[in-house]
Amino acid sequence: MAPRENWGRGKAVTVKKQAELEQFISDAIERRRLVDLSRIAESDELPKDFKRTKTFDQIVEAIRLGRRIQASLVLIHGVNGGGKTTALKAIAKVAPSTLYWEVPAGLQPKHLLRDVLAQLPVQTGEGWRLQTSVAIDYLSGDPQTFMLDEAQRLDYACLDLLKYLADNSGSMFVLAASPSLARRIEKWPDIASRCPVRLRIEPISLEEFVELYQAEGWSLEVLREIHRISGGVMRVARSLFLVLDDYLTEAREAGQRDITRAVFRPHHVAVIAKGVVPTAVDGELARIS
Repeated sequence: MAPRENWGRGKAVTVKKQAELEQFISDAIERRRLVDLSRIAESDELPKDFKRTKTFDQIVEAIRLGRRIQASLVLIHGVNGGGKTTALKAIAKVAPSTLYWEVPAGLQPKHLLRDVLAQLPVQTGEGWRLQTSVAIDYLSGDPQTFMLDEAQRLDYACLDLLKYLADNSGSMFVLAASPSLARRIEKWPDIASRCPVRLRIEPISLEEFVELYQAEGWSLEVLREIHRISGGVMRVARSLFLVLDDYLTEAREAGQRDITRAVFRPHHVAVIAKGVVPTAVDGELARIS
C-alpha cells in the first residue's frame, strides 16, 4: 500500500477513535447523578412543581468545578427568576458541608463575618481579629461551601473578607447574583483572580420548556405563549401556570368537573399575564417572591 494511503487510513482510524472517546465521555456525563434529589423532603423550601432543568445541572457542575480546582469564589449570575435560588437551596439540602443563606441589604464586613460565624458551631468574642481567627481555625479543619444568595448586595470590603476567609481555610463561597456583580468584579483584579468559575444563567429555551411541561396537559400553543411572555424566566412562567390552574380549580368548583388544561388558548395567557408578569427594570424582570 502506498504511504499516502496508509496515512489516510491511519487518520480515519484516529478520527473514529476520537469520536468514540467523545461519545463515551458524553454518555458518562449524562449517566452521572449530579445531586440526589430523592433526599429532599416535600416539606423543604422548594417549589412544589420543581423541575430539573439544564440550568440546574449547569449550576451543580459549576460548584463541582470550583471545588475541584479549589476556587475561593464561584459566581453564578444572570436574570432574576432564572433558577439560581431554587438550585442553591436544593444543593444545600443534600450536599455535605454546604450552607445557604440570603445576603441582607446594607451588609458590612463585620455583619458578614458575624453571619459566617453563626453558621459554625463555635463561640467567640467581639474582637475582629479574634473572630476571623476563630472562623479560619475552624474552617481549616472542616472546610465548607457557603452559598450566598442575592450577593450583588456585597461591596468590595465584604468580598475581600470572603476572599481572605477562603484563601486561608480552603472553604469556598458561591455567589448567586444579578449581572451587576459580574461587572463590578471585573473592576477588582484581586477579587476577579479568586473567581475563576463564572456561570451566566440564561433563560430556558423554548425546546426545553415544551419538553418539561407538555406532558402535563398544556397545549403547544399555550406553552409557546407562556414562554414568549415570560421570556423563558422560570419564576414568571411558574406564576402564570399557577394562575391558570386557579381558574381550573374555580371552574371545577362551579360544576365543570371535566375541564382540563387543554381548554386554555394563547389569548387567555395574554390576558392573565397583564396582572402577573412584572415590569422590566434596567433590562431585568422584577423579582416575584
